Amino acid sequence: MNGELQTISVAALERIGCNVFHISLCSQSKDMLEHPTVAKALEQAGFVIDLTRRFSTSPTVDLYQKNLRTLVLYCESVHDLNRLVVSSGVARRAEVLSQLAASSQELKVQSGIGSAFSIGLSAVQCDAEIGIASQMGQTAEWPSGIFHMIFEGGQGRGEIVLMPGDIFVEAKRIISAPVHLEIENGNLVEILGGSVDANLIRAQLETEDSAELAYQIRGISLGLNLIRRIGNENPFDYERLGVGRGCHSAGWCSIHLGSSMTLTLTNATAIFDSQLVCEDGNLSGTIRPDPYERNAAGL
Repeated sequence: MNGELQTISVAALERIGCNVFHISLCSQSKDMLEHPTVAKALEQAGFVIDLTRRFSTSPTVDLYQKNLRTLVLYCESVHDLNRLVVSSGVARRAEVLSQLAASSQELKVQSGIGSAFSIGLSAVQCDAEIGIASQMGQTAEWPSGIFHMIFEGGQGRGEIVLMPGDIFVEAKRIISAPVHLEIENGNLVEILGGSVDANLIRAQLETEDSAELAYQIRGISLGLNLIRRIGNENPFDYERLGVGRGCHSAGWCSIHLGSSMTLTLTNATAIFDSQLVCEDGNLSGTIRPDPYERNAAGL
């Protein structure tokens, strides 16, 4: 973990009255929870902030997890920490979207440059990551703020146009040339374009284990969490890829293909029936952040 980030995190915890244990562990240690001081601290703790991302993956975590609330913090540096925004608005937006998904017939994803995709919601399954571990035994990850919709096969039709500035998440690549995706009956049937980006998407899909499921629209995610912009950030600034756990900034819309592909549209519009929730890459309608939240986020 970054040394400066560790120092700031410890100081912040001490300021709010936490008892902080300073422990140095060998990087080759198989299980950090076997350290006697760590084990004793966990027996007395009620809330754990994991800055190492090793706690929740420990082989013995189940011995303690049921009596703890755990928050896993994804930050590589103080610079990233400065960009993250804590907001109770994330939970509110997730609740509104859950209600809309349950009461609507169709979700549409559109853009002014050619995207026109629609999918039925009759059998959708919804889940949200809100970064809040409110009950014992829960683990949350932060930054968070992602609303997931998972679909059965055979649903969805239309065209998705990836434009410069959009993101191929798994490849950690910002799209530099337009890529047109044709979708019929819930499957990607054609990729138009001969650019590096288009070829990279084709290559990724060809590596899928199941050829039958590789081209299937598995789900759609909407970003809910505000991310503070730094300086004169532009659409091709690769620092955008390191914030937001999967590039789900508020108002962005991601299409999930097969088992290992996420394509994020940064300027799309999302509509439940006639209810607008995202417009040109920004939260809108009933999930639009109020001025107080935007001000707290430095936006």
